[in-house]
Amino acid sequence: MEEPIEIPYEDRQLIEDIWSLIQGLMDAGRASELSEVGDAISHRRINLYPSDSKGPCYPVAAFLSLRSIQKSKKGRYVAFYLIMEKLIQHMQGKCAGVTEKALIYTDDWKGDIYEDWKPNIERIRRVGARIYFIQVIDNSYTILNA
Repeated sequence: MEEPIEIPYEDRQLIEDIWSLIQGLMDAGRASELSEVGDAISHRRINLYPSDSKGPCYPVAAFLSLRSIQKSKKGRYVAFYLIMEKLIQHMQGKCAGVTEKALIYTDDWKGDIYEDWKPNIERIRRVGARIYFIQVIDNSYTILNA
């Protein structure tokens, strides 16, 4: 059995705050529009993926792969493998050294895809960034030890 993941209080609070925003939009029946999610967190200076706009790099990035609620511009959710690609591009590319925390909310967890990207994730973590995978199930979430 794996050891439970240790998460600093401030990170737990951030995960909960963003989850509350997502859940509030879900409850209001508005979460299918990415612009609604983006509007809800834009004042917090957080990068959001997917997003209809590009902006500067921030210390926090949220990545959503939520097939139960999310639609992209083309009316489909963004698959977990695509969100993983965006995570790596963001954390090892244009926002390397700026984004310190990445939160991936998904109801489409794919262990094999995670394993494909695990070496990159480990490199990102070695330079001090924190990456959390949050598995969404119904109206709750679990922070995965990944």
